[in-house]
Amino acid sequence: MFFEHEVQPLSDTWGVNGKITINAILNHFDNVAMQHAALTGDDVLERSRNAVNWVMTGWDIRLLKLPANNEKFCIKTWVNSNIGTLSSTREFLLMDTDGNPCVKAQAYISILDLVRNRPVRFSDTDLARYKPEPDTVIEAPIKKIAAPKEFI
Repeated sequence: MFFEHEVQPLSDTWGVNGKITINAILNHFDNVAMQHAALTGDDVLERSRNAVNWVMTGWDIRLLKLPANNEKFCIKTWVNSNIGTLSSTREFLLMDTDGNPCVKAQAYISILDLVRNRPVRFSDTDLARYKPEPDTVIEAPIKKIAAPKEFI
């Protein structure tokens, strides 16, 4: 299930260059993910009380164009249907008011037992409530650069 939310950014969203900051983008992504979770009935606060919660373990972010000061934008998110036993990805697409992509991102997500500090296997309902979609915003992950032998 796709979830979209229009954002009217606040003044603390913008950096000294008049463009949105990376921290602000990540905060907006997190807020939209929480709204999506609430829509599906996934009670993140209840999970926290039980010491088990979603965690984002990594990001792959592609900056195409940063929105400028006071530009409205829309964020679209969904859970990808390529689901592993312990992890999946949440896709994010930040678009300008004309629907043009500005930022594409994948967050690597897992469920973590906060007491034992270990990942938890997804249950049948953990991701099913999100109605995962096959679409992805990042077709080919960035390849890691191998360290030169003299640094190893």
